[in-house]
Amino acid sequence: MPDFQALLADPEIDALAILTPPDTHTTLALEAIRAGKHVLIEKPVATTAREANELAGAAQAAGVVAAAGHNLRFHRLVRRAAAAIRRGDLGRLVEIEMRWNSPAGEESPWRKDRSKGGGVLFDLGVHHVDLARFLTSAEFTELSAITESEGCDDLRARVSGIVGDGVRFTAFWSKSAQPIHMVRITGSDAWIEFAMYSAVSWRCSKGLRAGEAVEDFRRGVEGRKSGGDSAASYHAQWLDFADAIRDSREPLCPLAEAAQSVAACERLAAASSNAIQAEHREGPALSVILAVQGNFAGIRHTLRHLRAQTRREAIELVLVWASREPIDVPDEYVRGFHACAIERVEPGLTIAEANAAGVRRASAAIVVFAEDHCFPEPEWAAALIDAHARGYAVVGPEIANGNPGNVVSWCDYLIGYGPWISPATAGEAPFLPGHNSSYKRSILLEYGASLPEKLEAEAVLHYELVRDGHRLFVEPRARTSHLNFAQWGVWLPVQFHCGRVFGGSRAAQWGWGRKLFYAAASPLIPAVRLLRIAQELQRPNRPQKMLPRVLPALALGLMLDGAGQMLGYITGPGRSRHRLAGFEHDRVRFIRAVDRKALEEAP
Repeated sequence: MPDFQALLADPEIDALAILTPPDTHTTLALEAIRAGKHVLIEKPVATTAREANELAGAAQAAGVVAAAGHNLRFHRLVRRAAAAIRRGDLGRLVEIEMRWNSPAGEESPWRKDRSKGGGVLFDLGVHHVDLARFLTSAEFTELSAITESEGCDDLRARVSGIVGDGVRFTAFWSKSAQPIHMVRITGSDAWIEFAMYSAVSWRCSKGLRAGEAVEDFRRGVEGRKSGGDSAASYHAQWLDFADAIRDSREPLCPLAEAAQSVAACERLAAASSNAIQAEHREGPALSVILAVQGNFAGIRHTLRHLRAQTRREAIELVLVWASREPIDVPDEYVRGFHACAIERVEPGLTIAEANAAGVRRASAAIVVFAEDHCFPEPEWAAALIDAHARGYAVVGPEIANGNPGNVVSWCDYLIGYGPWISPATAGEAPFLPGHNSSYKRSILLEYGASLPEKLEAEAVLHYELVRDGHRLFVEPRARTSHLNFAQWGVWLPVQFHCGRVFGGSRAAQWGWGRKLFYAAASPLIPAVRLLRIAQELQRPNRPQKMLPRVLPALALGLMLDGAGQMLGYITGPGRSRHRLAGFEHDRVRFIRAVDRKALEEAP
């Protein structure tokens, strides 16, 4: 390389940047170091930890400054998060979650070859591995990955591990999905979340420190003019390199640090040596069943989130449409899915009847029920598919509160989804969230004509499945955000009707003696359930301070639920099924105006 040799020979050049493919870094950087040049080496600094350590040793021996191109360490929001961690604002660190979807487009050949530093493990993952080490000031003790390859190495990867003193690390990296780059850090006292691609994106459970909101806005306006925070992180990285040379100090990301991150990626590559080679499938992997009342407007928010799924191409949409009018679904909302099927049904069906019709129409081996007021995050479908591959009959998601603005919505959320509220813990469970869980389709079809009745109260169905030897699993990576009732006049009767449907479904096959016994014991239900919710809120990272605020309303809602169960045990569900159906669709009618406006303004 004559041009490179000329650079090395030029006495006026003090420093070089090595921005070539990773498998050339070691050769070029060693020559530059031996020529006495300071070097900044793009990540990954090498394709093996041995080579990275060799570079670090050579730079130290030569007395030159050698920095690694881990620009995320310089990102403004990363630095703010690091400062919050160092101050102890988050309490004890519990979990770090990262997501990076970066569509490949037209890439250089090396980016598709793991041995040359390509594929998501090294090309994207080395950034996040380094970032986790930087934020925790600790090393990984466990690492594992499931990778998928389609025409190249490591097109997608789902990663889990432990860093430092028990901090859980989970990540998803993809070159085949819509762009997103998110980081969420959870501590025992608080959590923070931010987006790398967006200039104004900081969220945290304790609010911003004084002046930071104004500073965010100012920086956001300035950032849009100059490429945003992401571009600014590269600028800061170069300034640190120049200052390190001038001040004869170590850069913020020296090669010895980068070598540790390369070593961690090597461990990931070894752990994923039995990678899943994604093959062409004639059918979908997952059928998403969505009951629709009215026109398209009621489901567009859910479809927008389904379109953002990292495994969109593996999803069959099954829209169970209760309408006699012409059905029109804009093509842009269903483009990219494996298929979209519309099952027209008569108006007036309950949610359970509509979902049962969807199960019969679906073609995938796994079906999942969706709602027009529940919005899954991008890895939701992929996480469900992965969990079902481990043999579970039913897999349920972690549920986040989609409208946490008032006491009513919090009570509705806690009563409806207490055991699975965010952050949930992965593991087997006796029952899972209703209306939002996924099933092996073959198991549901075994119920035949009685399936609608079984789906009326899914908790009862889950108890039966566990009794029959099936396993149920909570998968926190399948996170979805649920809109909850936020109006007293709606929420209170819904609690009664939910209780009656549950009690009636549970007691359907009981004798009168057992029905009367449970009806007599029903006054104990509110106290038992309140105790369980309080215990859930006391778990790490849960909103522990919320309980005193919601306790009176929570008790009232639970007493109505208990009264409904008492009536249900004796008389059955009655008309409560149909009354609930009137509340379930178009949930935005029953949330606060400010939340409705925020939903409508979402991109």
